[in-house]
Amino acid sequence: VPDQRAWNVTWEMVAPAVLHHGSEELKRRFLRRFYRGELLCSQLLSEPEAGSDLAGLRTRAERDGDEWVVNGQKVWSSYAHLADIGQLMARTDPEVPKHQGISMFMLELDSPGVDRRPLRQMNGNAEFNEIFLTGVRVPHANMVGEPGGGWRAVLTTLMSERRAVGSGSGSTIDPVDVIDPAAQHLERPGDPVVRHRLAVLHTASRLLEWLGMRLAEDVAAGNELGPQGSVMKLLANQRNIRLGALAGQLLGPAMVADSGEWNTFAWS
Repeated sequence: VPDQRAWNVTWEMVAPAVLHHGSEELKRRFLRRFYRGELLCSQLLSEPEAGSDLAGLRTRAERDGDEWVVNGQKVWSSYAHLADIGQLMARTDPEVPKHQGISMFMLELDSPGVDRRPLRQMNGNAEFNEIFLTGVRVPHANMVGEPGGGWRAVLTTLMSERRAVGSGSGSTIDPVDVIDPAAQHLERPGDPVVRHRLAVLHTASRLLEWLGMRLAEDVAAGNELGPQGSVMKLLANQRNIRLGALAGQLLGPAMVADSGEWNTFAWS
């Protein structure tokens, strides 16, 4: 099965916002194409000077007839260099409190005025991008919800994102299933401490699986996600910390030394 991670933004983050807050016409235009894998999405949320204060964004969108003219800059947009659609957050009313003056748009990333620049990381990858928007025109029909209603829509996105991160959506391998053969290879599965730590990890993975099933049923029933996604993300983070600690205990320096031995350096 090919790596699905590039589609997580589309399926797990952008689509829920359109599903719960978009017009019927917007849903007809986008949702089927999203879930069929015909349109890849990226998030145009973060900005260089806003940090984690998403509502502090400065990108502006001004109404011009049936279109909005957008100017601003976004950063850390995953897979934007490959994407067709950007989930754009822009300030449409600067006169009201910041959380009330934001709107969400589905922006076609091949629109004139969109400049996508990949950000090269230390490891050589460039999956993140910074986006410059200069006089970009977005049809009013591409707005998700009402003008000024973008904050509620983005909360849906963030709750869905936390659930996706916690469930490991897009990954074809449970990392806990990889630590077992490593313990066997090193002849450590009989160690009672190792056995206990393996049991804790497997328990956490099953809990994540069952919580994910419960949330999937809620989504199928048309319910918006609440704090359950954050619970999953917290549990997944705790599991991954324990997983890394056990890998370090088993491998020692081989965890960070690229000796070529099987199931060692990859853990770092």
